[in-house]
Amino acid sequence: MKKKSIFITPDRFEPPPPPCVKREPWMEVVNPFILKNKSRMIKYIDELASFNSATLNQLESDLVIKGQPDRELATIHSMCEIHLAQIQQQAHNRATLKKLATVIEMLTAHKQKYLDMEFISIYFGS
Repeated sequence: MKKKSIFITPDRFEPPPPPCVKREPWMEVVNPFILKNKSRMIKYIDELASFNSATLNQLESDLVIKGQPDRELATIHSMCEIHLAQIQQQAHNRATLKKLATVIEMLTAHKQKYLDMEFISIYFGS
């Protein structure tokens, strides 16, 4: 014997609606859009689902970073280090400069830590 599910509302118990009754009337506004664009939606989902190696290779080549971002970031950091005093001076009025000054100080501290570690390993061997 098949069990019937029961919908519970705050004020009463209610049996499930028959299959012919619409369960989600608030979704009716989407129906015309779905009917109008059904073929386009199917095509889009098929394109998402069909991943071949050529597509994957294209994605990988798109993700390749041009230039040398590590050197560019190091250059930006050294420029910020040079002008840190000026940045800190202007940081009193602007929150973004205050954040920038904090980040520069943290990066400089990390840089010094790694330089010290390198110095110790070179001269004292580890």
